Amino acid sequence: MAHIFTHKQTELTFEQKFFSKVDPTLDPSGDFSCACNVVLLPKGTVRPTDNSEIIKAVFYKRYIELYGESPLNGRSDFKDFLVPNWYSELKWNSPVLPNNWEVNLDKLLAYRTDRLTNLLNKTHPNNINTEI
Repeated sequence: MAHIFTHKQTELTFEQKFFSKVDPTLDPSGDFSCACNVVLLPKGTVRPTDNSEIIKAVFYKRYIELYGESPLNGRSDFKDFLVPNWYSELKWNSPVLPNNWEVNLDKLLAYRTDRLTNLLNKTHPNNINTEI
């Protein structure tokens, strides 16, 4: 499993090549636990994809096709011209949706909200709005 978009502040410069607009206050750490920010790859291929501009352009393009730009956490206006010409020849597997995925997704989001609220309350008990 690999992250499509970075979850580290130090790697944002690499991503700025692919988007016309990147929020300068972008904090990518939340992208670490974002379910739509992962891709399953064959073992041994994760590291080579981390810094390959061509592979990243392909992943970014597919992500935007599936989810749009709204969950991109401050990144927008993807530069389509960076996607290789052979992109249209790729065959993508359809996303597999398990039984009751809607219910399970609601449970996951409720758990994540509760867990993050509890963690934030422990680190900043007087400065947190518990309605996330």
